[in-house]
Amino acid sequence: MLDPVQNIALQLCLGAFRTSPTSSLCVEANEPPLELRRKKLVLKYCVRLRASPSNPAHNCIFKPQFKAEFYKKPNQMATLGLRSFPDLHKVGRKILHFTLSQQSLLGYLKDQEWTLASADTFISKFNELRHECFTGFYELFTDGSKEGLKASLAAVCYHSTSSIHVPDRASIFTAELHPIKLALG
Repeated sequence: MLDPVQNIALQLCLGAFRTSPTSSLCVEANEPPLELRRKKLVLKYCVRLRASPSNPAHNCIFKPQFKAEFYKKPNQMATLGLRSFPDLHKVGRKILHFTLSQQSLLGYLKDQEWTLASADTFISKFNELRHECFTGFYELFTDGSKEGLKASLAAVCYHSTSSIHVPDRASIFTAELHPIKLALG
């Protein structure tokens, strides 16, 4: 129902003809199609939900029921779990597993009162999760910082370290995202 509304809005904003292809309008306006935006939101929701198995919706998404009934009636709208399964499968289990581990580490941090003694315990918990869940993964550490108008960044990957100064007036987002690109490239 919303797709035609988006198409008309893009036509009006861009001053395009009615016969202009929808995909061209989206590219011209630098707007993703609504279908992609919906998929992105569903994936974000599923990744968040994966980190909290006690949520009542968890089983509906990750252990969907009534598959056969929905496959028998392809015109009937399937549950969110069945509709999102192909996209979740494409993303893979690694990102879902990472989120689960990240949440358990953050949950541990929230439960503890922060002291120097708990800092050692936190590091120990981090190392335990790292070896338990991510054996065989490459370690990559990045950081970006900004002071006044100057920003700098660093990336540590394998046995090499890279650091650069980014142009003055660069945002903190640039300083945080650029080292990720630097380390992966």
